[in-house]
Amino acid sequence: MRIRYSEEPGEWRKFTWASVAAPTLLAVVGAWRGRWPWLVPGVVGSVALAVAGIVAVRPDLFRGWYRRGRWFGHQMGRIMGAVVLTLLFFLVLTPLALVLRLMKRDPLGLKPEPGLASYWTPSRAPGDFERMF
Repeated sequence: MRIRYSEEPGEWRKFTWASVAAPTLLAVVGAWRGRWPWLVPGVVGSVALAVAGIVAVRPDLFRGWYRRGRWFGHQMGRIMGAVVLTLLFFLVLTPLALVLRLMKRDPLGLKPEPGLASYWTPSRAPGDFERMF
């Protein structure tokens, strides 16, 4: 899948504002919980305000930041998607399949039943449209 970059300065501005807001919020939470002195969020917030002011006036300076950030986010999404889906498969679906096999359950009816002439199942009679499912 290809990354779609926006060539709109407004998108560059929003991305930059979001990317400086996150470290500021983390610094405030860290100081509030006593991990850092209150000087840290003051410095981080000052830098964030300076960057926010610059990007408000000249968003074209942050086009490269936007493109690199979007690329990095896309790559992290691909990696994390593969990791999460792999963990889901091996930690949830595989044990569930093993338990169903041990219980000799066939919820999809995939095992052939000897003696059946056909696997056709007739549909239900049509009912009221108010209650279709």
